Amino acid sequence: MGIPEAVAKSEDLIRWIDQNVKDLPYKPDLRSQLGLGCLDVALEHHKAVVLLVSKPIYASAFALVRLLFEAYIRGEWLLVRASDEQLEQFKAEGLKRNFGQMIKDLESREAFKDGVLSKAKQASWKRMNSFTHTGYQQVARRNIPDGIAPNYKDEEVLQILEFADAAAIMSVHGIAGYVRNNELSKAALDRAIAIARNEI
Repeated sequence: MGIPEAVAKSEDLIRWIDQNVKDLPYKPDLRSQLGLGCLDVALEHHKAVVLLVSKPIYASAFALVRLLFEAYIRGEWLLVRASDEQLEQFKAEGLKRNFGQMIKDLESREAFKDGVLSKAKQASWKRMNSFTHTGYQQVARRNIPDGIAPNYKDEEVLQILEFADAAAIMSVHGIAGYVRNNELSKAALDRAIAIARNEI
């Protein structure tokens, strides 16, 4: 599959998310506002990654992938693991829980006991940081034989689209689980499986 086809699939996912997530009822308490707010940011970052890849503005797309992953993890953690005190700390921007601890907390739950979140972090965290903070991974992809210009491999671009799509689907799953919409939760998992099998 080429980049245009992958972008079209990601755009189709965005339309599906928009149709299914808007107007979901939720209790407007602090946990919902913070956790669902983070997941909504994750979904917006997903849209931005897809848009940037379609242009193509790859450096910015690659830089956003870490922010998308962080928004998803933080949102999920705030919804299902944070204490009331930690919610207040987050609101005051004084949360004393680092990203790795949040993943560990989430993986103590049945839904994440297979360690998929820590595996994703371990496999890509250093590279994501490098892209986000204009480190070597980002700068090295600005070199061409006769100068400086974007030089990203198609397979790398396809990988970030796949990662962004997966994080977006998991964000929908997190939202659906929190508002107890079992139908949407199952639909998100079914869609994730179909994408993994290249059935969509």
